[in-house]
Amino acid sequence: MHADALGRAGIPVAALIDPDEQRRTELAQAWPDALVAAEPGAVLDAFDLALVAVPDRFHAPVSIELLDAGKDVLVEKPMAGTRADAEAMAAIAEATGRFLAVGHVRRNLAVKPWAHALLASGQLGRVERVEASQGGRDDWVAASEGYVAQAVGGVVANQGAHTIDVLAWWFGPLEVVSCTDDSRGGQEANAAIELVAGSIPIHLELSRVRSLRNTIRIHTERGLLEVALDQYQPKQLIGVPEGVEVAPFVEQTQDLAGQFDQQLVGLADALDGRWPDTLATPASGIQVASVIEACARVRTSEEPWWMAPAVTR
Repeated sequence: MHADALGRAGIPVAALIDPDEQRRTELAQAWPDALVAAEPGAVLDAFDLALVAVPDRFHAPVSIELLDAGKDVLVEKPMAGTRADAEAMAAIAEATGRFLAVGHVRRNLAVKPWAHALLASGQLGRVERVEASQGGRDDWVAASEGYVAQAVGGVVANQGAHTIDVLAWWFGPLEVVSCTDDSRGGQEANAAIELVAGSIPIHLELSRVRSLRNTIRIHTERGLLEVALDQYQPKQLIGVPEGVEVAPFVEQTQDLAGQFDQQLVGLADALDGRWPDTLATPASGIQVASVIEACARVRTSEEPWWMAPAVTR
């Protein structure tokens, strides 16, 4: 997705790095003008900015190696699986004076910055509670087993990282109250998380196997604001209280490729010193890593909790 977005933007891909020999052959055929190598050290002189899209557990070591070598880095979400690893990445970026950002691409769904501006305006009054759900069949096509085998977690660290990031962006630092999942010593496919952001209670439900609402529902003094979490919903803005005095949201069609294109625009702005809200900072990445780690630490299992009638939950 990243390399394709660079191509659409007319930005040359200088080097492609993959430890798998077959993948390197395929990459060389797809991008004949780029250098192809098994490790970054072999082609360090060829590039200034690296897009790190390796399996999750390698985000921290690969990013730290590149930052220490004087390269700017955009690392895929989640930034890391633990707060310590994320903080180490931020620390080396600061020490070397290099640029570091986190690719939470779904911030670029047009309704997200619009809703953030509306919440920040104060027109909706006090936020009373928030409900977020994200779920569906996980049919992402991966090039290798690393998508699962080398991930830092299940649905919380993968799909959930998108929503956790948006919740922290909109409502501030998050604290994990509880996490119930079906991991049983492995990776969870379902999770229900109770969070608080200051005094705001937040319920987050995630699934890789069940279809959920895939929205954020924000209950405020003025009424309900509900927005889509991804591009698969019929509308990005589902509901907004009447009488809101902001520019109306204009519905638009935005596929995932378009969001990657917008992420590159935000990246270019940030490199020029105009950091947009749609590009996650290292501090944002640290917050997401902290929630992922906390969920793993406090998790409990009460299967099959996702099949229980809502009145019993």
